[in-house]
Amino acid sequence: MKPLKTNLTEVKKIAEHTRKKVKDMVNESGENIYKNIKDYENQINYDLYDLVEKQTGLKNLTLNMNIIQAGSVGSENKMTTGHSHKFQEEIYLFLKGKGKMILSYKKNIYKFHVKPNDIISVPAGFWHRVINTGKKKLIFINIFTGKEIPKSRYSFSRN
Repeated sequence: MKPLKTNLTEVKKIAEHTRKKVKDMVNESGENIYKNIKDYENQINYDLYDLVEKQTGLKNLTLNMNIIQAGSVGSENKMTTGHSHKFQEEIYLFLKGKGKMILSYKKNIYKFHVKPNDIISVPAGFWHRVINTGKKKLIFINIFTGKEIPKSRYSFSRN
């Protein structure tokens, strides 16, 4: 493997691309995240551009570029499904648009309004979701460890 130099325009060309429609937006229980998908189920919800080991040569980090489309599904803004990673930490870098990011851990809930140049850290175990509240696409990068690695495997001590 060798290092990769690219830019955000090129990411779209080399990444693994997944396009999620509203009907694909299901939670862990298999239920759609939107209250009413009627008349919206075939709308594009977001695009995910995934740079993984075969593109970057990195075994422990994954970089994603996400584009949440503007608009709504009924009365709800378009958003990600919301999820958590037991052992993975994550960084979100917001590039374009505006939105809201919600994080929760146990009984604590954190809500952040996001815009270009904002950075949000997501500690391991925190549930998180991004919502596009603007009239344009919300574009962000997230970087995380590529595999669910127990902390004991990647923690290190000082000598």
